[in-house]
Amino acid sequence: MSATLERKPHTDVNAVEEIAAIPAVDESVNSVTDTTQEDIATIKKAVKSVVGIAAGLLVLGILFSRRTEPPAPAAPAAPIAVATPEIGASGGHVASFPKELTAHHLNDQEYSLTWKSMGDAYTYRVYYANDKQMHDATAALYKPVEGTTYRFTMNGDPKNVWMAVTPVDGNQNEGILSRPVNIGLAHKG
Repeated sequence: MSATLERKPHTDVNAVEEIAAIPAVDESVNSVTDTTQEDIATIKKAVKSVVGIAAGLLVLGILFSRRTEPPAPAAPAAPIAVATPEIGASGGHVASFPKELTAHHLNDQEYSLTWKSMGDAYTYRVYYANDKQMHDATAALYKPVEGTTYRFTMNGDPKNVWMAVTPVDGNQNEGILSRPVNIGLAHKG
């Protein structure tokens, strides 16, 4: 018994069929590209949503920061004086405010405020806030400052810090806030 092998000539194999049998690299690249484009589209939608929400919150913040409350009804006269003065309280006898408030940038983080004296009978309370209207103003010190200079250290960015001063008379009646100054615009020296 003999077995015979039949050989087909090499020319029977078509070169085009061989090339077609090789998996196309472009197909896998295209599927990755499509997936990446879908991911990018999803990220863009998310960013647009976040930007929309942020813009809405900003508008609400602006609207509510400008909202003013109606004045409270006047309290009946009481025989006992209020111990905690309010900024610019109308119940006190101080009807003026310190003039010529100026901020000075001394060096690095050192600053000072100076103002014109209202007389020897007055001390002064220094306030700071994050806006020129002095919303949510906070006293810089517990006790009023004696004299017309207040030195302080500023660790953060002074551009969004506004300061103002009120006079305080001998009976602890507090006057009206001075015109605020922006510490970021302080004079050098």
